[in-house]
Amino acid sequence: MNRPDQQLIKNIEDFIRKYFKNRLFKGLILSILLVSSVFLFLNFIEYFAYLPQWGRMIFFYSFLLLFVSVLVYYVLVPAWKLIGYRKSMSVPEAARLIGHYFPEVNDKLLNTLQLSDDYVLNQKENELLLAAIRQKTEKLSVIPFINAVSNRDSVKYLKYSAIPLSIIVLLLLLFPAFVKNPAQRILLYNTQFSKPLSFEVKMLQSEWNVLQNEDFLFQILVTGSEIPELFFLETNGTRIQMNKFNNNEFSHVFKKVGQSVDFRISGGEYLSNNLFLEVFPKPLLLSHEAFISFPSYTKRENETLKDQAYFSVPEGSKVLWRFYTRDTDSLFLVVDSIDQTAIREGTYWTYNISASKPAKIRLRPTNRYSNHSEELIITLDVVADEYPTIEINQVEDELMRKKKYFSGLIGDDYGFSKLSVTLSIKMKGSESVRKEASNTLNIDKDVLRQQFFHYLDLDSTEALPGESVSVQFAIYDNDWIKGPKVRYSSVFLYQIASMELLDSLSKSKEDGLNERMEAALKDSKEIQKEITDFARKLMLKKEIDWSDRQNLNKLVEKQQQLDTELEKLKSERETLNKFNKQNRLVDEKLLEKQAQIDKLLEEVIPEDIKKMMEELQKLMEELNKDQIAEMLKKMESSSKDIEKMLDRNLSLLKQLQMEKAMNELLSKLEDLSKRLEENAKNTLEKNLEREELGDTLKDIQQKFDEEMSKLDSLKKENEWLESPLQLEETQTDEQAINMEMEEGQQQLDNKKSKESSAHQKSASEKMKSMRDKLEMMMQMGMEQQMAEDANALRFLLENVLRISLSQEELMQKLSALRRDDPGYVEIIKNQSIVSESFRVVEDSLVALSKRQSMIENFVFDEIKAVKSRVVEAQTSMKDRVTGNALSSQQFAMMGLNNLALMLSEALKNMQESMGMPSPGQGEGKGKPGKNPGKGLQNMRELQESLGKQLKDAMGENKGQGQGKGMSEEIARMAAQQEAIRQQLKNMIDDLKSEGSTGDGGLNKVLEQMESFEEELINKRLNQELLEMQNEIVIRLLESEKAQKEREQEERRESNEFKGENIGNLRENMEYKKLLERQRETLKVNPIDFQPFYKQKVNQYFIRSNVTIINEKINRNTQ
Repeated sequence: MNRPDQQLIKNIEDFIRKYFKNRLFKGLILSILLVSSVFLFLNFIEYFAYLPQWGRMIFFYSFLLLFVSVLVYYVLVPAWKLIGYRKSMSVPEAARLIGHYFPEVNDKLLNTLQLSDDYVLNQKENELLLAAIRQKTEKLSVIPFINAVSNRDSVKYLKYSAIPLSIIVLLLLLFPAFVKNPAQRILLYNTQFSKPLSFEVKMLQSEWNVLQNEDFLFQILVTGSEIPELFFLETNGTRIQMNKFNNNEFSHVFKKVGQSVDFRISGGEYLSNNLFLEVFPKPLLLSHEAFISFPSYTKRENETLKDQAYFSVPEGSKVLWRFYTRDTDSLFLVVDSIDQTAIREGTYWTYNISASKPAKIRLRPTNRYSNHSEELIITLDVVADEYPTIEINQVEDELMRKKKYFSGLIGDDYGFSKLSVTLSIKMKGSESVRKEASNTLNIDKDVLRQQFFHYLDLDSTEALPGESVSVQFAIYDNDWIKGPKVRYSSVFLYQIASMELLDSLSKSKEDGLNERMEAALKDSKEIQKEITDFARKLMLKKEIDWSDRQNLNKLVEKQQQLDTELEKLKSERETLNKFNKQNRLVDEKLLEKQAQIDKLLEEVIPEDIKKMMEELQKLMEELNKDQIAEMLKKMESSSKDIEKMLDRNLSLLKQLQMEKAMNELLSKLEDLSKRLEENAKNTLEKNLEREELGDTLKDIQQKFDEEMSKLDSLKKENEWLESPLQLEETQTDEQAINMEMEEGQQQLDNKKSKESSAHQKSASEKMKSMRDKLEMMMQMGMEQQMAEDANALRFLLENVLRISLSQEELMQKLSALRRDDPGYVEIIKNQSIVSESFRVVEDSLVALSKRQSMIENFVFDEIKAVKSRVVEAQTSMKDRVTGNALSSQQFAMMGLNNLALMLSEALKNMQESMGMPSPGQGEGKGKPGKNPGKGLQNMRELQESLGKQLKDAMGENKGQGQGKGMSEEIARMAAQQEAIRQQLKNMIDDLKSEGSTGDGGLNKVLEQMESFEEELINKRLNQELLEMQNEIVIRLLESEKAQKEREQEERRESNEFKGENIGNLRENMEYKKLLERQRETLKVNPIDFQPFYKQKVNQYFIRSNVTIINEKINRNTQ
């Protein structure tokens, strides 16, 4: 059902719309008024006050709250109500407002509306009510309800709001800063604004950022008329004074900034806005590790090293690095100025290199914030495989031993492949190598430092005299990358000495030893004299004072020095003998004599004198004058004995030296004769140039003259010997030889080769004849001297036996006498005669001992004992102490008997050396043994020498005829033949007396000798005589062989090894064990040194071991 009052409701709705429009307009005006007024107010306050941030924050939020409130209340709410005006205000409410504005309407409008509502609710047709409603509606419809809403109230607020807006506009036009600046500061309340001051602060950095954990320098520049003295930096509630560079510049350093920093600057009335220092992440290299793979030949296990900036690796090693980083985008490497890039693998970066040369690796991590971070430098030191080291030491004695001992020390950083020794033989006077050989020595290839030994015998090298032998060692390492490197030792060069050089060395050494022995003899005499003088002075003193002790000490020291010198002489003479034997410089006979003399030298210093010296030193501490005097007396006697022994040895050595010199002269004459004969042959056959033949002949003549000069010197030295050799004049032979050689030289210059060859050959034969003659004279003289000495010794032996019998007779007579018997004086007188007779025997023995080394030193010890007992017997008899006298006589007689046995043994040895049977053998107590064989050998050699003389004489007889010189030579040969025949006859008689059956053809030889001698006397020098001589030699040789075979059957003797022991001696073995222990220590405890220290260790082993090796082996070679 339609409402009857729709027009009226429509008018009311128009009223409602206008009502809310009016309220919206009014709200806008009030909002503008309030907001602008408050804006001006706040702006005014901020403009002058420059409120702090918190004040401006209050202003901002107060103004914002006001603005929002006003906007909501005065604008948004009315607008919302306008949009939903039907809901915002009901028609009855609007009717009341309209009735309020229009008094004539009052409640009529509200009643009409109520009636209309009832009408609509009742749903009944009520004409009357409807008519009444329509009537009222018509009346009220003519009233303009919208006029109840007036804009006049809003317009009056408009003029008020225009005031602050006008002010704002004027200020914007005239003073914009008054509006903009405060508004900006309030709007940006969180920003620090400074009040305009008399100075201005300018930040010098445009960007405030820094890499993590780095320093940041913040600087400000202050300009103006009045500048504050101090500026501060405020952060985290802390106020820090800034550093002042000058009046205008201030700074502050942020140390090791780890995180971003908020701060501001204040100074005076200045307070900056909040500043922000931003921290960027820094690229960092946290750690790194290297995996090192060493070359297999070094035998080193792979290693892993962490955070090391220096690596020392062998050449050829493989190195893989892992780098761990943080905040890193890229990892750049510069390897020896070449850019490289590491490869990223997960959480780390990798880079590998093959170590072939030293390198510097620069590492630089980067990211988007930094391309210039700190670099890490890794130094890779590549140690090239070092050359092996070798040090060789050799040991030899002063007399050029042919046996060489080498000790070596080798070293390397990783091991060896081989050790070799190369031996080269160069020809005499040339650099060309005749022979070369190389051998590999056994070593432990895995031991880095080790010792080795090598022995070389120059005789085994087959080097000839005059050639040189070089020895060089080479050590190879085990470098498989570049191939084994080799290090050579120094070259050891040995000249194979000629016999002349060896003989010169031996003679020089022997002369030196003889001079030292003469000096020792002189010292012994001086010591003896000092002992005598000291004993004489001591007898005149009551007590021993300090000076006596000093003098006695000096005597003891001199005696000790003499003992030491004699020990050295003994040792050096043994070395000389070994040298002579090794190089065959002396024949066996002379070596036997030398051995006998050396044995005598060993017994020069008796043991009792050493004991006397020890006792004397004790007595000096006790200051016992009598005992010291007695001891000095004994020492004087011993000193005299030493003097005698030294004198004897010196005489024997000089005699032996003469024999050696003569043998050497004979040998050189034989060589010269052979050279001359060879040169004669070459001259005849014209094998060489004439100049070369002439030079050879001149050289032979010169050397012959030199040898003759030596012969003259030897003859003069021979005259001073105790037992000089029988050397006749050879001047005639020398002149003949020289004439032949000069004639040969002239014929050669005249190009007459045949005549020159004949003269040279004649000179060669005469030289041989002269050589044989000298040899015969020397042998005959020595045998004659030996025979004379044997006879003298036999005579002395008989005297000793005679004295022994006399002493026994005296002892028997003395035992039958009483002390007061007048015959006592006669006994004393006879004892003195015995003593004097024994002194003669002693003197004779001393003289004989200087010629014969077969008389042992203990003979003189026994003589000394006998003399002592005889003196004791004489003293006891003078004191009439018969018992003591008899005892001393008994000991003296025992000593004489012992002496007789000793002399008998010496005589036996002398006879055996001459090829004669000893006295005991004639009684059937011995066997022919070796004496007959040796005697036959001597006779054969003499007979051969006689044959050479016969051949030379026959040559001269053909050329010159028989003269006085030839007759003398034939007579001399006949005398020599007679001596040989007599010696053979004595031997046959001795064999018969021993019961030997058969003569072995010796009687036939004896008959031939008689015939030969008869022919010589008759001067029948022909070929038959020469053949007879040869037959005699052949028969003697056959008898000699038969005799030796017979001796071999009768006696089986073991042969003592007389060679030199060249093996490792005990000291050498001990030292090798010591070195082995050192080597084992190095094996068990290897030390991985840096290259510098490896070199020092090698040098140390060389220095610490070589000296000990010398000392050890030198003792062995002496």
